Amino acid sequence: MRGALVDRCDRCGALLVRMRPDQHAAVEAVYEDLAWQVDHPRVPGLRLEPWQWHQLMLFAFAKEKGWDPVLVPSLDGDGLVMLVRTRQSRLTKRQGSELIEFVKSSAIEFGAVVREWDENGNLIVGSPPLRKAA
Repeated sequence: MRGALVDRCDRCGALLVRMRPDQHAAVEAVYEDLAWQVDHPRVPGLRLEPWQWHQLMLFAFAKEKGWDPVLVPSLDGDGLVMLVRTRQSRLTKRQGSELIEFVKSSAIEFGAVVREWDENGNLIVGSPPLRKAA
């Protein structure tokens, strides 16, 4: 049996328990809800895939947390690349909970219906995502 994934705080060295798989699943479901229901909030008509919502939300969450994410030109000079110190897979359980709430509230603000599940994984609110007509 494997133990829990742990990391240490950069500042104090305390053990930090990473996000649980159910937390990852919860936030990934919201990225799907966004992808299937809403356009980019600043670019009407621009539809994004779940992985693109993941990148946008992680950047916004990092800004909210004061982690100073930046956009820099790509190495070939064609586009911008997000640089953020923390990846979703390295967040703690507490940060994971904060990310889930941040993403859910943003999704609702953008007009998405966010699905919810019970502790057994049964869908209790919403329905499977259906892409809106463009």
